[in-house]
This record gives sequence, structure tokens and C-alpha cells, in this order.
Amino acid sequence: MSQTIRKNITIKEDAYKVINEYAKKQGISFSEMLWKSAIQKINQSEEMDLLSFLQENCKFVSEEEQKELDHMNIDFSDCSGKELSIDELL
Repeated sequence: MSQTIRKNITIKEDAYKVINEYAKKQGISFSEMLWKSAIQKINQSEEMDLLSFLQENCKFVSEEEQKELDHMNIDFSDCSGKELSIDELL
């Protein structure tokens, strides 16, 4: 079992109130709410497929960039292959 450690954080008062109220509704402490939420976000991010990651974290290309891509005449009709996970890319 992991050892518990104590850390100090800085947080805006209104953010603290929102998180603390939600934690109370869940019947858990503020600290537990923070670490559980952080772990959940990390797990979701690490399990995300590449398309979902790109959609969540990357902007669409500009019109100018899209025109450049269109001029490359890439054949997207053959999309066979394997979808890669973030872990495989890293």
C-alpha cells in the first residue's frame, strides 16, 4: 500500500468552493476529490486513441494549410492499416 504524503497547493477561492462543495456531495474530502480526479484524467488520457487525442488537443489546420495538403494529392481511399495508441507513438 502507498504511503500518504501531504502537499500544499495554491488554488483560486471560487475554484476551491466549487470543488469542495462537489466533494461534500460525494461524501469525500477535498484532497480525495483532487487526487481521484487527477488519476481519472491521467488514465483517460493514457487510454485515449490517437484520433480522440488529436480531436481533444489539436486545432484544425488553417485554410492555407489545408490547401497545401490538398495539393499533395494524398490517396486516402486505402485506409487499411493499424490504429496506433498514444503509448505506441511515445
